[in-house]
Amino acid sequence: MCWPNGFFRQHLLRWKVFLATSIATFFQTFWYKLWTGTVNTHSPWGGTVFWEFYRYRPVKTMKDIYVLFICATVMGCIGGCAGSLFININTLGNIIRRRVLKSKASKVIECTIFCLLTSTTLFWFSYTGKCQYQDLTLNGAAGQEYPVVPYKESYLQNFRGWCPPSTKKGQVFMNSIGTYYWASSAMLEDHSVHGHLHFEHIPLAELLMFVAFFYTFFLPSYGTNLPAGLFSPGIIMGIAFGNIAFTILTDKNYIGLEVDNVLKRKLMCLGCCGIISAYVRLKYSVCVILLEIF
Repeated sequence: MCWPNGFFRQHLLRWKVFLATSIATFFQTFWYKLWTGTVNTHSPWGGTVFWEFYRYRPVKTMKDIYVLFICATVMGCIGGCAGSLFININTLGNIIRRRVLKSKASKVIECTIFCLLTSTTLFWFSYTGKCQYQDLTLNGAAGQEYPVVPYKESYLQNFRGWCPPSTKKGQVFMNSIGTYYWASSAMLEDHSVHGHLHFEHIPLAELLMFVAFFYTFFLPSYGTNLPAGLFSPGIIMGIAFGNIAFTILTDKNYIGLEVDNVLKRKLMCLGCCGIISAYVRLKYSVCVILLEIF
């Protein structure tokens, strides 16, 4: 009989932090939508947390539920191993740094080398991207969780890179994987999670190369004197991780299942959870951040 009270009393601080940050996240979304004038879109409650719950659509069939649970299990195992490896390598790397980098000059040299190596690798890896037009078939299509508003052509030119000029009026020939390499975490959320920039098919090899690149440089970056962060890299890798899982599921060259397109967004959320929660450990803060994103 006393279990609930004892349980909540034992974890009182966690519940306070979770509720406070949840309320702050919801109100931040509401006031931002109010400021941008998008509160009354699609319904009187559009843009508020009530509309977010209203428009949320679970998967339709039991088959999709089974697929979702299987993917969650596999992706959670992979993400857990990746997070544990990050902790171990980062701890070992920081021990080595304390022994080797004893002067301020040596730390500046380390940061300079790391920046040059990262930017050079990013440039050449993104050069392997496939040039293609964005897929506009989902814009206004039935069954979407919410209407997709495409970006302006001037914005899309940022991701053209070395692709040739467009032959289609009003369209931009873009480097599809460049929308991952050349985007911040906030931009990538809009591109992939909210479906504002959708491509028919990003090759699986390019997505795997992106995750390998990001994770490799993520391992030693946290102990440097650079503002590396923890959540943003995990979100970026998680979104790519979910896209990889969806590609393997639906591509006819691999498994080739016919599943609800909404599953792609849910797999991205699972990818973020699997990677971030493994090394952050603060589960309630992960929940709040993912509520804000998804």
